[in-house]
Amino acid sequence: MSEDRTTYLGSHSASGLLGVSPWSGRHDVYMEALGIQSKPPKKEEFQFWFGKRMEPVIKDCYERTTGKKLVAEQAFFRSSEYPFMACHVDGLVLRDDVPYSTNHPYQDVDPKQIAERGYEAKTAHPMYAREWGDADDAVPQSYYLQCQHNMIITGLRVWDLAVSIGTFFKIYPIQYDEVVAAFIIEAAKKAWAEIQELRKLIASEDPTDKRIASERLFQIAQKDEEAKKQIVTAIWPRPTLHEEPVPEQHYGLFVQMMETNQNLKAEEGNWEELANKLRLAMGEWERWTGPGGVVEWRAWGQSRRFLVKPDAEHKA
Repeated sequence: MSEDRTTYLGSHSASGLLGVSPWSGRHDVYMEALGIQSKPPKKEEFQFWFGKRMEPVIKDCYERTTGKKLVAEQAFFRSSEYPFMACHVDGLVLRDDVPYSTNHPYQDVDPKQIAERGYEAKTAHPMYAREWGDADDAVPQSYYLQCQHNMIITGLRVWDLAVSIGTFFKIYPIQYDEVVAAFIIEAAKKAWAEIQELRKLIASEDPTDKRIASERLFQIAQKDEEAKKQIVTAIWPRPTLHEEPVPEQHYGLFVQMMETNQNLKAEEGNWEELANKLRLAMGEWERWTGPGGVVEWRAWGQSRRFLVKPDAEHKA
């Protein structure tokens, strides 16, 4: 699983791009594709750990229930038609007419030649059982889109979604939907084109291009201030210019930051929003001086540290 995540959109990208993922948004998809470290998933770390631990159990339940063999576990597949789309699969359900062998990786092959359908394993907490219904496609939207994405990549037309909810086990045979697939492909095409354009802007030596890329990603991130901080720090990793008076067009923002910093009751979110606006405005600059003090965005190890210093604390 060492494929470069900046070269494709994975199976979780569909729900992020279409706005139905409970764990990540469109900006997380962009950040991953651009190689910018995103924030940790909103889902509890323990849930991910537990889910990984349960995968062998769910696999055993699936094979015992269906009498089928699962192969190509965690195999990587890339679409030949849409090379910017790819996926890692939990497994493929081996066709009855294909011999099973423990020595065969079942990875560097066309999935349609060896498998009758795909396989995805999930673990759900009993308190979320209501999200899983009786119908074959009555599953959480993000998982449904993940299965559709995988079918686009592999060419298979059924994807078994096996879920364990406490001691309850059920298999949902998700059918390929051409309309939904078309939405996913169109969203991926649009996103990838914009990501490529942003990649060029970020790589440019022109500060104006970098600032345009930062502003676009800020718009996509909306109110996620932690993501904005990661974005602007990745695009402007080190200061290259030392000090200047705050430019006239950013005077108001500078004063607002000074006032907010002195207000002990200021909300942390408001402070961070102003800090991100100043990080973006400063870009390559390390220090701005102005009325009331100094704002620094200095080199700090392998990153940068943002500091607000009122006149009483500032030493020129």
